[in-house]
Amino acid sequence: MNESSGDCGPCLMADGAMASNSVEPVSPRGISLHFRSGFHLPALTLFSGMNAATRGRLLMIASAAGFALMGLFVKLVPATISSHEKVFFRSLLGLMALVAWIAARKAWPSRPVNVRGLVWRGAFGAAALLLFFYAIDTAGLTKAMLYSYTYPLFAVVFAWFDLGERPGRATMAALAVAVLGTLLTLNMQGMQPQMSAGEIAGLASGVLSGAAVTSIRKLRRTESSTWIVIAFLAASVLASVPFMWSRFVMPQGIAWLLLGGAALTAMVSQMAMTEAYKALSAVEGSVMSLATVPLSAALAVVFLGEMMSVRFLLGGALVLGACALLCLTMSDADVAQTVTVDLTDRNRPTPSEPDHGHLDVAA
Repeated sequence: MNESSGDCGPCLMADGAMASNSVEPVSPRGISLHFRSGFHLPALTLFSGMNAATRGRLLMIASAAGFALMGLFVKLVPATISSHEKVFFRSLLGLMALVAWIAARKAWPSRPVNVRGLVWRGAFGAAALLLFFYAIDTAGLTKAMLYSYTYPLFAVVFAWFDLGERPGRATMAALAVAVLGTLLTLNMQGMQPQMSAGEIAGLASGVLSGAAVTSIRKLRRTESSTWIVIAFLAASVLASVPFMWSRFVMPQGIAWLLLGGAALTAMVSQMAMTEAYKALSAVEGSVMSLATVPLSAALAVVFLGEMMSVRFLLGGALVLGACALLCLTMSDADVAQTVTVDLTDRNRPTPSEPDHGHLDVAA
């Protein structure tokens, strides 16, 4: 991980950023995470004795599995707890863990410059998370995860209008394939696609996550990624309160375990992703991270009894293929700007301090 600055992730990095390929030696006991302040977290002690590339790929798959498991935990929280309340506790626990982490590292960020931009980033991210959790509860884990992972496609569209980055032919082809795939995943009544509220929410989550990605790319020109993540988590806590106020139910027993499990798996998965990007290019890592969707589908079938038609499987494959095509047609630097951000910096980036590292958008 870069010693001077870093970035936050469904993913993002700063303008001109690129995934680091520098790899720490593997200790005889395996992998653990080290941070430049000296703070040490033995979160991962896996895959010892492997070469860097193999280790990175296995860690990325482990990260994808962890994010899929987070979605399962969210879905398994008792129905008495609303999706808005799930967002509240998921974000609050994450914010508390982040503040504790910063305090332990004594890595308080400098004062933010673009406060308005941080507010917009928080708003986009909070809205996306509220819709994502609602989609999990109503449309099912598989559809919610698939639709939320369309965000790289929407990020390209927002970057076209907001950043002036005109997409090429391959990108337009990927968008067309994704639209076709999405239509195939919907229920049909005759020749008319039928969309439930949960499916609309899932797709809207992908759209807003794409907007969040674009806003983060602009923010990383002036802001510490620590502030970007704090803005997201704090906005998610605040935005969920009005929706859950009238039907708040204090979690009990298993609900606390599941909510805590969702927060913990998200954090560990993010750390695994950050470690994996030390050995993987941004393109390879971003494509591999799409494994979260089929892994979520597998968990949904085994633990939730969700069933998928052949048409849905074909549509899902087209959507994921379009996202993979989009990543493969971009350079490492472009992918890093679009789909990665990390949480290890304390100061704003400068032109002489390139960004490295990664954090999931829903962290």
